[in-house]
Amino acid sequence: MRALIFLLYLVGLVISCYWVECSVLDHCNPWVKPAITAPSPAKPLVNDLGLNKSGTLPLSGYEHFRFDEGSNAPKLSANNNKYIADLEKYMKDNPDNVVRITGYYLPNEKNKDSYDNMGVSRAAAIRDILVKRGISADRFDLRGEKLGADGNLNRPLRFDAIVKEKGKKQMATTAQTFDDRTYYFAYNSDSFQPTEPFKRFAAELKVYLAKNKGKSVDVIGHTDADGSSEANMQLGKNRAREIRKYLISEGIPRNSIRIDSKGENEPAATNETDAGKQKNRRVRVRIK
Repeated sequence: MRALIFLLYLVGLVISCYWVECSVLDHCNPWVKPAITAPSPAKPLVNDLGLNKSGTLPLSGYEHFRFDEGSNAPKLSANNNKYIADLEKYMKDNPDNVVRITGYYLPNEKNKDSYDNMGVSRAAAIRDILVKRGISADRFDLRGEKLGADGNLNRPLRFDAIVKEKGKKQMATTAQTFDDRTYYFAYNSDSFQPTEPFKRFAAELKVYLAKNKGKSVDVIGHTDADGSSEANMQLGKNRAREIRKYLISEGIPRNSIRIDSKGENEPAATNETDAGKQKNRRVRVRIK
């Protein structure tokens, strides 16, 4: 009796497996092949990058540069390198032209280095490549523009050639503007470690001041609201002094630099949050 029950159990198990394989999974029909999901097509490259000049296109038809979200490091393709080489040639053939590079950034992307925004930082990354190829840094005007909430980074950079007015000196823009540079400090610290962009800024500033004898530099220290107002006033001045010390070491005349401190009195953001306090611990460098 037990043997019969076990035999019926085995028959039932075989029938159940057959039903699942053939009726549910349809593996018994030789004419039916399992569906194969096609891979998603790669996003097409955008090939309308050029150099704009008064409604004309001295350069056109190149791939746009690519940046990962949150990054200012370009992912260069062979075509990107060709564009850089062709732009270098154009600038050497047209010495009276300044190239404005406008970098775009998403609303949620944070700043890189000491630049005002990620857009300027991306523009500076391409500028730096061309500077290494022999183009003077003062031949560039860097800008940053924030995209809308539904924006994307398919076209992260725009290039415009601008003809300098004859007899008029032109100053390159490097962050917010050339005459408004900001460096941020750690909590309760006046220790200054220049970033690579700030080093380039100092070099450009030295050249600009040499050509514009009537100009001077204001270095203004700021703090968050932690601590007493007297201590913060002194901390702001110490921070400004450190920046001045560095600028002097880079060849900028001491008598062209004036330092000041606002302490906690002119906050750039709220002092109610850590993020806001970080934005307030700063020194501004301005041209007058």
